Amino acid sequence: MRVFKNWINSQGIEEVYVNYLMEDLKDGTVLLKVIDKLRPGTVDWSKYSNKKHSRIHIVQNCNYAVDICKDKLNLKIIGIGGLDIVDAKVPLTLGVVWQLCKLYWE
Repeated sequence: MRVFKNWINSQGIEEVYVNYLMEDLKDGTVLLKVIDKLRPGTVDWSKYSNKKHSRIHIVQNCNYAVDICKDKLNLKIIGIGGLDIVDAKVPLTLGVVWQLCKLYWE
C-alpha cells in the first residue's frame, strides 16, 4: 500500500497528500483528483458532492469514480463498486488504484 500512497503523492496534485491510503480514499475525492490529473477534463466536477458528512454523497462520489474508470477510461474494473471503496475493502480498492497506475504508465 505504501507504493500506491507514494505514487499518488508524487503526482503533485493540489491539496492532495495521502497519509493512510484506505482512509484517505474513502470519500472519493482523492480518486477523482487522481483521475482528473491523469486525464484532464474527464471528471465533471458538477457531479461531485463535497458533503463529506453524508454517507450517501460519499458513496455517490466513489460510484462516480468507479464509473469513470469503467466507462471513460476503459479500465478493467470488475465486481468493484463505490461502496467497496467507502467500506475500505483493501483488495478491491487496491485494484482500482492499480488500474489507475497502469493508465499512468501507458
